[in-house]
Amino acid sequence: MEVGFLTACMGKDRLEDIIAWAGASGIKRLEVARHHLGEDTPKHDAAIRKALDKAGVKLSSVAAYDGGILNDPAKGLKDLKGAIDRCVRLGTDVCCALAGIAPGGMSREDAIDGPFKKVFAPACDYASRKGVKIALENWFATLLMQFEQWDRVLARVPAENLGFNYDPSHLAWQCIDYLGGVETYGKRIFHTHAKDTEIRRNILRKVGINGPGWWRYCIPGQGRVRWGEYISRLRRVGYHGVLSIEHEDSFLAPREGVLLGKKYLEQFI
Repeated sequence: MEVGFLTACMGKDRLEDIIAWAGASGIKRLEVARHHLGEDTPKHDAAIRKALDKAGVKLSSVAAYDGGILNDPAKGLKDLKGAIDRCVRLGTDVCCALAGIAPGGMSREDAIDGPFKKVFAPACDYASRKGVKIALENWFATLLMQFEQWDRVLARVPAENLGFNYDPSHLAWQCIDYLGGVETYGKRIFHTHAKDTEIRRNILRKVGINGPGWWRYCIPGQGRVRWGEYISRLRRVGYHGVLSIEHEDSFLAPREGVLLGKKYLEQFI
């Protein structure tokens, strides 16, 4: 396994600068947020590949995260196909995406049966022809809150190249078995986010699970995720890809947080 990171935490920094910094910092993999890719042309993507080669860095995925992807299925499908095309040009076989937030008035289950299937069935077919896998991040606000919904997604779109960008942090604060989930969905884990969750029990005891402020996302090693055991489970199911740090820890600057997470995770790999 290798430690990488999602570039979204770098804000408006130029991708060329991010790539150079990653290479100089010993980071070999980048999950590149789509807004960092810039101009969607073969010439521009060739320049990105040149910068990656110079820095000794490779892409783990193109990150096309759009919570509103189901609001207009035709547009959502077109945008996703565009991201898949960029995966091919940039030399990665994983496109990270969101399953989408249920459109107004729809339950998660109805959205999975309807607009989700309408977008992702043809998207997976298109991606398969290009040699690309689609990895859905299990952000709790989307259709993938609970494992029953994960199962429904796979039942409605049974394509072998549809799987997950497995993020234990979203499961941890919901008290969902993120370790057991690795074994259940192992062959469908195409990518994984390295993000932790701090549980502030002193606040939880006062406000309860429906109250605010009792959990927050943090850098790996500073929350409740058992990273040694988690990584061991990933190995057990045959995952040897990237541990992509998704830096959403408000107490640490972008580069500081990425390097701190990298140092912590590398003791297990």
